[in-house]
Amino acid sequence: MNNSDNSKDLMQSLSSSTIHNEYTSIQVSGSTKDDLQKKLINTSPKTVSLNSVAKKNQAFEDSIHSESTPLISQYDNSRIDIISSSKSDDIPKITPSSKFKIDSNSSSNINITFSNGIPQKDSTPKIAKSFDLNRNSNNEAPIQNQEESEQMKNYTTLAAWKKLIIFAKNEYKLLGVALCLQLFSTSISASIPFLFGKLIDMATDPDFKIPFGLSINQFFISISLFFVFGALSNFGRIYMIRKAGESMIARLRSSIYGSIIKQDMAFFETNRSGDLISRLTVDTTVVSKSITNNIADGLRCALSITAGLFMMIYMSAKLSLVMLLFVIPISFYSMFYGKFVKAIARKTQQALGDLTKEAEERISNIRLVQSFGKEDEEAYRFNLESQNVYQLGKKEAFATGLFFGFSGLAGNLTMLLFLGFGGKMVMSNEITLGQLSSFMIYTAFVGTSFAGLTSFFSESMKGIGASMRLFYVLERQPKISSESSTEGIILDDCKGHIVFDNVNFTYPSRPDTQIFRNLNMEIMPGTHVAIAGPSGKGKSTLALLLLRFYDVTGGSIKIDGHDLKDLNLKKWRTNLAIVPQEPALFATTIRNNLMYSNPNATEDELIDALKQANAYNFVFGFPKNLDTFVGERGVSLSGGQKQRIAIARALLTDPAILILDEATSALDSQSEQSVQQALDRLTSNRSFSDSSSTAAIKQKTSLNGQQVLAEEEDQEEEEAVMMEHNNMSKSPTPILSSNRLDILGNKVRRTSRTIITIAHRPSTLQKSDVIMVLGDNGDIVESGNYFELLSNEESYFKKLLSSKY
Repeated sequence: MNNSDNSKDLMQSLSSSTIHNEYTSIQVSGSTKDDLQKKLINTSPKTVSLNSVAKKNQAFEDSIHSESTPLISQYDNSRIDIISSSKSDDIPKITPSSKFKIDSNSSSNINITFSNGIPQKDSTPKIAKSFDLNRNSNNEAPIQNQEESEQMKNYTTLAAWKKLIIFAKNEYKLLGVALCLQLFSTSISASIPFLFGKLIDMATDPDFKIPFGLSINQFFISISLFFVFGALSNFGRIYMIRKAGESMIARLRSSIYGSIIKQDMAFFETNRSGDLISRLTVDTTVVSKSITNNIADGLRCALSITAGLFMMIYMSAKLSLVMLLFVIPISFYSMFYGKFVKAIARKTQQALGDLTKEAEERISNIRLVQSFGKEDEEAYRFNLESQNVYQLGKKEAFATGLFFGFSGLAGNLTMLLFLGFGGKMVMSNEITLGQLSSFMIYTAFVGTSFAGLTSFFSESMKGIGASMRLFYVLERQPKISSESSTEGIILDDCKGHIVFDNVNFTYPSRPDTQIFRNLNMEIMPGTHVAIAGPSGKGKSTLALLLLRFYDVTGGSIKIDGHDLKDLNLKKWRTNLAIVPQEPALFATTIRNNLMYSNPNATEDELIDALKQANAYNFVFGFPKNLDTFVGERGVSLSGGQKQRIAIARALLTDPAILILDEATSALDSQSEQSVQQALDRLTSNRSFSDSSSTAAIKQKTSLNGQQVLAEEEDQEEEEAVMMEHNNMSKSPTPILSSNRLDILGNKVRRTSRTIITIAHRPSTLQKSDVIMVLGDNGDIVESGNYFELLSNEESYFKKLLSSKY
């Protein structure tokens, strides 16, 4: 059962539940978790009966039954938590027929309060049980997405083994040497019971003749040397196998990481980072051990069983037939056991992925967790995820214990039968005492090897379960790939002319939500365009489409007359730079963060970039200046400092198109002023021509399907604006490009730059040449400069600003 199914079940339950008179009734409809949340938030408090919910979802019913005194059930994002109180002596026990009230207290939190128990102020709530809507009715984590689910349906054990063996081709030589050593060491091990039998016969039979005419001393020395060779073979075998295993782990991790890093954005919408990290670390180790250590152990056991059975039949075919009476049922049981382990292993790997992503998400947002005082709740929430892994491990432990207990019992009964039956054969001189002793040792030898072979089978199934998750990532081909550096059109001199032609777009994870509908927009080279509009209407999505993180679902985007899909993606992205609202910094030095965009930047270029970004003073105010460590995600820097570092990093690429995505919206006034000064330098110096006057700016957009050409601005007004900008902040020497060279091989700078600013603050919008306003229907509703739009009383833009300020 997937996420939507669980949400639908819960909503149907709420809709059809018994409504009590003391609360307002509710009718809930929809098919997704988000729909449920929105519906509940906009409804009045109500009471329903738990028994109808329980009928629809067994996991929720189990949560209710297993806790004797729950108090509150809290719905948060995608989870329902049954909460109890440390002071609940006076609270009646909750049964599936108890009433509860659903009430929203925030945009993302819904409380469900049982009507026969209200929490006291001095009560200390504690999460006792949790039901996650992302899990199925058995409270098991589902497969991450439909794409992976479809692949796993066709993923047979044989196909998995074939893929693993092919992947291990680089380790064939090491494994081949290990195999030869394995054959030698197994032969020595298999001969030991036979030699012990001969020693017993030699001690009990005065007429016993030592093989090959050796003396007793020579015989013992020969056996000792035999054992030394066996030990050396074991050393070489283990070393080669471990070396091959570590080599394969390293290659697996590199291959998986390389595949992950090249995936399109749709992949990351359905696969959370914590789960991917789990695949990268835990799953790779499991798979590698399956193909190296585990196969070697399985081969050793198989060879031991073969050699042991051969020697047993050689010594006594009659006793060997007796042993088969126990081997056959154990073999059948092993098959069922292996299938169970394979299934439980896949669930365990998925649960470990959930556990990892839970920890990764909370730890990465530790400030948020601690600021709301949620340490205890998060620790308990993590414990619930950990308990899920524990429960799966417990099931596997039970099955494993049952199997090996049964196998051990069968082995002991076999030994007992051999003693009785074999003793009679010794007394009747059918076999010697030494042969019976050898046979008994071979029985234990084969039994131990058989148990090892079963363990090999179960561990292999774990590897198969983990390999399913790995090969999904390895074999997935991104729908948008930037891997090739030669395919597609390469713009040697990008002008920054951008045209959105009847663009339609929906996110892959939200195909029912239309972001853009017949969007038409043209941005002329070298202009500064501001994008305004209500929240959630696709302003930032424009930047994602220009970077081609997603492909449009209709229409086209043209760059300098070429369809964006026809461009070489790797080269195209070098022409863009984006400064997001939340800049991403790596846990390294300021220098390394800056040079991430341009590894060949010189010291002077770094300093010039910092000056243009208004970051020079604070960076060189640090004791280690450029070599200052910024911490994870730049935690040691303020918001304004991180923004200015991000601006400097963007400038180092000398982009043809610079995108500023609400770069100051989340900053305080002082930080905003510092960042805004840096942005003013960028926007006021976007044209580097030596001309004393500025060319008139032409802008074409689409308004209700009609092309509108903006009027040329008055020449004197433009010169006044440019003079105001230049007086406001003198920019240092513009950054030299790292990839633009003249005929002599010298670096040259761009003569112009197209700037797209996504903003809602008037102070930012009025500095642009033209403002394009996105409407509620995902299209451009109007355009013009700041004062033109503001002068129109019926302007959508003016109404938008009035609603915000």
